[in-house]
Amino acid sequence: MVAWRPVAEAMATHYGLVQDSRILDVGCGKGFLLYEFTQILPGCTVTGLDVSDYAIENAKPEIQACLRPGTAAALPFDNDEFDFVY
Repeated sequence: MVAWRPVAEAMATHYGLVQDSRILDVGCGKGFLLYEFTQILPGCTVTGLDVSDYAIENAKPEIQACLRPGTAAALPFDNDEFDFVY
């Protein structure tokens, strides 16, 4: 199993993410990395986008409501809606 917390911590430090950051993960899978962001940055807003309905339906329960189907080719968000997109 991959330990996602160190990855989230390194990304938060490198990119200067803070507790009220708005984060978008394009290709989020089951949302494991987004979940870790919610743990290390309480108060952040996370959103995940993935092409796989299976991944979203089987995501971590704590993060599932933050995930939605979609692709990078047609992002369903406004400009400047997020502080950090990966």
